[in-house]
Amino acid sequence: MRRFLFPFHFTTIRSSLTFWFSATSVSMFIVFAVLVSVLVTSVLNNQIDHHIHTVLIEANQIVRSYTGTERDTLLSQFVSTKGMTVLLLSADGAPIIQTNSYDLAPVSEHQAEQVLAIGDTAITAPVHFTAQNMRFAAIRVNETLGDGVLAVGYSLEVVNKTLTTLLVIIGGITALFLVPSVIFSSFLIKRSLQPLEIVAQTMEAISEKEELNTRLSEHARTEELRLISNAFNRMLEKIQSMFQSEQEFFSDAAHTLKTPLAVLRSQVETLNKESNSKKQALLDTIDRAVETTQDLLFIARIESAQAQKNTTISLSSMCKELSELAASLGEIKHLVVTTDIEQNLHIQADTLLLRRAFSNIVHNAITYSPVGGRVTLALHADFTSRQIVFFVTNEGMWIAKKELKKIFTRFYRGESSKGTAGSGLGLAITKAVIERLGGKITISSVPNKETCVTASIPI
Repeated sequence: MRRFLFPFHFTTIRSSLTFWFSATSVSMFIVFAVLVSVLVTSVLNNQIDHHIHTVLIEANQIVRSYTGTERDTLLSQFVSTKGMTVLLLSADGAPIIQTNSYDLAPVSEHQAEQVLAIGDTAITAPVHFTAQNMRFAAIRVNETLGDGVLAVGYSLEVVNKTLTTLLVIIGGITALFLVPSVIFSSFLIKRSLQPLEIVAQTMEAISEKEELNTRLSEHARTEELRLISNAFNRMLEKIQSMFQSEQEFFSDAAHTLKTPLAVLRSQVETLNKESNSKKQALLDTIDRAVETTQDLLFIARIESAQAQKNTTISLSSMCKELSELAASLGEIKHLVVTTDIEQNLHIQADTLLLRRAFSNIVHNAITYSPVGGRVTLALHADFTSRQIVFFVTNEGMWIAKKELKKIFTRFYRGESSKGTAGSGLGLAITKAVIERLGGKITISSVPNKETCVTASIPI
């Protein structure tokens, strides 16, 4: 039912308001045109009735007073104007006199029958009626051969032409008024909705850049926008408070764990030499716990903009160092490491965080490559999209499609990762660092062929 009543779909409030304003204006003009048409028609019909009534009275006097050629000459004077006819019918319907203006055809037989039938009832006063686009006034008169009917007619074509001209004028005025009115109203609507657009753009910017400390301006022009701005600002405050609490939790938890882990490690190292295997297992467990703690501190630092130290970084040099590290780590597995690094590419970022993000990608490529496999590191600038793109490809082990959706989740370890060292936070850290820079990271994997990790950062 709602779709039937409102079949139009608008993408913006501005287009919707402009459409309904235009539709309302057109509807009002149509109603106005109908009312004016009815009024003009009524006035013209009254004038026509008055005119043919007056002519009929005069013609009746002539019929009573004159006969023959003199009568015909006097009656013909009444049709000197356009659209007039004078008709005198005998009692049997035969036309005794019929005189028309130059623009009218003779009265038809059907019209004559109507004139005789209706006019025969007008004994004391003329009667008015319409017959086939002609307005008549008729009255019964005495003829030498018996009673007859005298009628004076006026073509309604004049009324129709007048109404057509009037409607054309109204339509022209409507068009001349409506087009500038729609343009001007669209401008006013756009200006009125501009604060709402600013609110939407600000909210979009906050959402994309995750700048939760940004607030909407409270200097709204309307009460509704002020309420929206205040409600959104309160929501941002709550979200920021929640994120800050999470960051503080990570940081506090990590710092709290560091000291007891260090103490525990020193105690394990002092165990007697007879339990070397047990001691090594405990040390490995402690090292993994320490690694997880360090990763939690990294996440807390990434999510805290104040703790970051942005400087100008040479991505080209960083990627070259990572390629050398990959070649060194891959020697044991006899990996072939190839590079395609564009020179002189720089960005503003926290060196430690970005190095950790890129090294996580490279380390994973080395770890999950088969013996004798190939790893490719590439870095280049795409000035069309204004992005610097870093991607690492490794052959061999691939990632199932169902795991790709969860690969960046904190502490998630896929089937291929089980049994290997790590906290499950490496790719989560990488994703957080890249997105903090306004970039994007994706992973694609072709079964039994290769896996490619692509990180793009705005120039």
